Amino acid sequence: MKVIKSKKNYPSKSNQSNQKRPNKTANRYPFEFRLRAVRLYEQEQYSFDFISNQLGVSKSTIGKWVKRHREQGEAGLRPQRGQKRSRQISDTIKNEIIRVKKNNKLFGSKRISDFLRRICFIKASPETVRTH
Repeated sequence: MKVIKSKKNYPSKSNQSNQKRPNKTANRYPFEFRLRAVRLYEQEQYSFDFISNQLGVSKSTIGKWVKRHREQGEAGLRPQRGQKRSRQISDTIKNEIIRVKKNNKLFGSKRISDFLRRICFIKASPETVRTH
């Protein structure tokens, strides 16, 4: 007598490669959801494990929310969108970029950036070179 093993329906590799990753913004949780998770921990005294299983959020994420809530209050739980860090470069770096541009008029911004990094030991991206 032959024993027939049932085939399990595993997704094929070709199907997996065609699936798109979710958009990064799709992973953001609304403020009320975050606040509820923090209150479950702080007021109801539930563990990170329990909250993580119930809400489907990692324990480390919940820990970050609790820490931000303790440090900044409810404002720390609000989504922080569009806050770009603007870096100010020093005047000496600006002057060096301008000097290299003047002395090497045929260089593009990428080549000037490489030159500054290798010769002058200055980190300046091609975008930084382009804007000055």
